[in-house]
Amino acid sequence: MLADNTKASQEDARTRASILCAVIGGDREVRQLGRDDVYSYAARRRAGGIRYGCGKTTPPVRQRSVQADVKLLKQMTRWGCTRTTSAGRPWLVRRPVATLECYQATRDAMRAKQTEYVERARATVSKAAACREKAREQSWIRAELGLYLLEATGRRRKAIMGLRWADIDFEAGSITWRAEFDKRRKRWVVPYSSDVLDKLREFQIRLGAFGGFVFPNTRHPELPAPADMLSQWIVKAEKAAGLRKLEGSVCHAYRRKWRSERTAHPLKAVMVAGGWSDSNTMLTCYDHPDDADVLAVTSEARKRRERRTYEEAAQTG
Repeated sequence: MLADNTKASQEDARTRASILCAVIGGDREVRQLGRDDVYSYAARRRAGGIRYGCGKTTPPVRQRSVQADVKLLKQMTRWGCTRTTSAGRPWLVRRPVATLECYQATRDAMRAKQTEYVERARATVSKAAACREKAREQSWIRAELGLYLLEATGRRRKAIMGLRWADIDFEAGSITWRAEFDKRRKRWVVPYSSDVLDKLREFQIRLGAFGGFVFPNTRHPELPAPADMLSQWIVKAEKAAGLRKLEGSVCHAYRRKWRSERTAHPLKAVMVAGGWSDSNTMLTCYDHPDDADVLAVTSEARKRRERRTYEEAAQTG
């Protein structure tokens, strides 16, 4: 995952990892880390004075720096899920993968939220209150759109939340994924089926949108909404649907689902469609074959035969 970032991001991650290790301790058992450890770390990080590296000391910081550190810690522990011990067991719990049933239940919950706010808007006599309910309905339509894009495209949440309506070319049947919202700062132009484009047009009509960001910031419409907003929508919808949260993952569980459904396709085509620049990252972090995949391999009926020359084949018919 670190190798998939820019050099500047890699250096920043090394610094943050050094600070994390200075507080947590290099000999700490990762499986024993809990919420209290995060709270304790956050307090120390905000206060500053942590000695790390070659005699460096951290200054006082704000909450965003703490959040960036904790995000890196999560990435490190998730990476541990891909490593195995000498006994063949994973270091940590395997990464969760979303299912179609999970997607459908979450989307149904989002639609139920939309219906709820439509009914509230109709029931109120206050024009201001009706506008608030309408805004909430629109928010959940965007939540459903974000979930749909996540499941249909397999793209990272930052790329999805950074989309503009102008990036969706309905005539050419493609979507342009902008470099500024890509992990490797790479621009991608990916073709999609008419079914996907038609569904996006339906969402555009429901939202009454003509241009700008698909997911605009509520306070600053000229900017995109934070990428974490998509995760928040999904978590709320999963809770409303009575689903058990996938441990350690929200949006990436759908990215893994998307990849696992396309194992039969050419590797490079999947990389372009999903936005992977490094095949090792995709194979290591996103390939999770299920029992049906393994059964298909063990049930393969084709047999390799000796090569025959043209003359031999002609003689035997």
